[in-house]
Amino acid sequence: RGAMWAFSAPCAQATQHTHNRPQRPTWHLFLSMRRLRTRRTEPGRATPIPTGINLSSEWRWSKYEAYKPPPRINPVARALLAGVADPDSPLHLFSGHTDVIELIYMTTHAMWDAALIRASVPAEDDHVSDHSMLAFDHVDNVAFPPPADLNINMMPFVMGEKSSLMTAYHGYWPMIEQCLESVASEIGRVGYLTIHEGVASKGCSQRRPGLHTEGFAGPTVEGTGAECKQKSFWHPWGVGEAFRRRKRGDDPRTATCTGPGSYRGGIFMASTVGGTCRLWNAMLRESELVGAVGSIEHLRHPLSRQATSCTMQANELFWMTDATPHESLPLAKRSYRQYFRLVTSNVGVWYAAHSTPNPLGTVPPAHVSIVTHDKFTGKDPDEGRREGHQGERNTTHVLPTTAHKPAALVMTLPARPRVSVAEVLVKSLRSLRFM
Repeated sequence: RGAMWAFSAPCAQATQHTHNRPQRPTWHLFLSMRRLRTRRTEPGRATPIPTGINLSSEWRWSKYEAYKPPPRINPVARALLAGVADPDSPLHLFSGHTDVIELIYMTTHAMWDAALIRASVPAEDDHVSDHSMLAFDHVDNVAFPPPADLNINMMPFVMGEKSSLMTAYHGYWPMIEQCLESVASEIGRVGYLTIHEGVASKGCSQRRPGLHTEGFAGPTVEGTGAECKQKSFWHPWGVGEAFRRRKRGDDPRTATCTGPGSYRGGIFMASTVGGTCRLWNAMLRESELVGAVGSIEHLRHPLSRQATSCTMQANELFWMTDATPHESLPLAKRSYRQYFRLVTSNVGVWYAAHSTPNPLGTVPPAHVSIVTHDKFTGKDPDEGRREGHQGERNTTHVLPTTAHKPAALVMTLPARPRVSVAEVLVKSLRSLRFM
């Protein structure tokens, strides 16, 4: 917010004197934004975690990889350039004033970096306390059951009670028990099971693509413009806190783990195909940078510069918090993939349109809000059939959340006549800050 006041006067003054000097073309702004991309590093070698080793913090020094984001323009930079070129957008007032647009983007980029530095978990936090917090951790290696083309999502069941699951899912019970060994306090509570078995095509991800976190919700953004109408808010989706069993002061590269990791809540994941899920060592719950339904695709480059990341390998059981950045990666070749996820009891919202009810009758507890609309579009699944065609006046156009068009970046830009430059600058900074 201080940046808005600090730069409003200089920007307004800059626009008053722009007519006295040559104007730089739009491509100059594009080249300036390209220089702000993350520095490239050589890919590192990832050493697989040996079978039977618990608590991957002992081995993560050799497992972390140097990640190089794909060379594409930042979605916020694309939105700024599109607004300048659109005569109906308030940002069109900056047409020809590329120095002001560049200042907006650089200021926003600096705010991202500052927030991400605070959100990133230190790579060597073992000496801080005996209860160091982690964004993710390798719990153990697991053995998947034979595939059976199962496909359930967020099915509620009673953790620790095998009878609360249908026999078709009992093959995954040993994996569930491995998870519960590290979160014994969750036994007897309602957890949420996801099993996805099937063939995934080459170049496609089996699960939700795009960089995102869990535990975030927000208003569904309709239209094709860019006004941030409401900040996204956080709701619990497993939460998560990790505790390590190791003496204070032990070197994490040489110390011997005294037992499996101990966690409070969180999310457990595993799959049979390696290199299909990447996690970042950061927690963004309080960063105010997360968009609708957890999208943080606009932070890919700055996040990769500020935080380390790790790619899950086949049959590795990982634990993470609901605020840990992660993404489902496209498969290198066509493969049959089995995916397992267990979300612990601390869930605030259960999306009925995306979740599988338990045929045995287990339902989310009373404190969990059951939402029936589509969490990506905000529409009721039966709304289209009920309303039918009611004319152009009631027609809305919804852009789905994808890796290339995150919903948090699709904001309304209404045409407003006679808007001052200072007002547009303040609104632009607010929109970019709270997307």
